[in-house]
Amino acid sequence: MELRAEEREREKELRGWQVEIRQLAGEVAKAKDGSPMARLAELQQRMASGEERLRAICSELDAAKNRRLDPDKAKLALSAFDPLWGAFVTSKLTMSTCAPCSW
Repeated sequence: MELRAEEREREKELRGWQVEIRQLAGEVAKAKDGSPMARLAELQQRMASGEERLRAICSELDAAKNRRLDPDKAKLALSAFDPLWGAFVTSKLTMSTCAPCSW
């Protein structure tokens, strides 16, 4: 399932970004010129986007679980068509024994 693969990829990215943020946070405290700040801001933005996408993926996966067809309900619903299929097959057999049609 594509969503599961994307979910794993997003989680992996988020873990990597979290590690880098922790490292940069230590560098920011030591830096005098603020150079790690731009990267830290970029990572925080990526984290926010990644977390938002991960929430959307989880919602889609939950919705997909709820859309799954219950086998017993499907069997019951399809069984309602049994008499129709029987009539259809009987009708076709009757037509084939009659005089040829143009249809």
